[in-house]
Amino acid sequence: MYRIKGGKYDLNKYPWGIISKEAKDLIKSLLQTNPNLRLSAEQALKHPWFQSKKVKIVDSFNKLSKNRTSKLVENLQKYRSDNILRCAVIAYLVHNNTQLSQCHDAIKLFNQIDSNGDGKITKEELFNGLQVYLTGDPDTLKQNVENIFSNIDTDHNGYIEYEEFIRAAIDKEYFLSNNFIKFAFNYFDRDGSGNITIDEVKNLFYQSDKNKTNNKAMEQLRKCFSEIDVNGDGSLSFEEFVTMMKNIIDS
Repeated sequence: MYRIKGGKYDLNKYPWGIISKEAKDLIKSLLQTNPNLRLSAEQALKHPWFQSKKVKIVDSFNKLSKNRTSKLVENLQKYRSDNILRCAVIAYLVHNNTQLSQCHDAIKLFNQIDSNGDGKITKEELFNGLQVYLTGDPDTLKQNVENIFSNIDTDHNGYIEYEEFIRAAIDKEYFLSNNFIKFAFNYFDRDGSGNITIDEVKNLFYQSDKNKTNNKAMEQLRKCFSEIDVNGDGSLSFEEFVTMMKNIIDS
């Protein structure tokens, strides 16, 4: 840890003798202790070593079939962020299951649309990326892009971040098995009581400094909670939680 902090390392000993100068230069640039001198993701992708591998990167995108891509784009169009609690559950499941093939497909599409490789998608990038898959005139496509942005860019920072895109593009039905739902339920049921209270949910949301001052988000959360709490006992049973998740298909 101390050597990492001090930037002390040796690229001359085994096995570095067989590593190219370009690769070593890339590693040195990424290990800069001064963050102002360290390469960003976008800068790293423009490094000569990555540029020499460009053909292989493009080939990995081509493995995603057109039908599969069309399905992912359809998911983006259908995604709705009106239920803040359900969005949080999907976000948690995606974050902890990125190894699944469904997530891999969405990641490939994200990388294909993220033309400059900076880890976020602008409206311009989304417009250019979706031209291949959505029919209609430019004005219609532009409106589609606006609608997708309004539903996915929930923090309104002007771009779609990596995990925002993945949770919108994946097939939600895959996460509706009892194993996945129980996994998410146990996370939100912080005290292990078998029920989720509004305070448990609020405490999870308040872990983010951004949410602490977002009164609108908290009001949406309380509204969602009361709608899901069918029997009005102030907590969500596993059955109520399952019902909320199953409604993904109909929303």
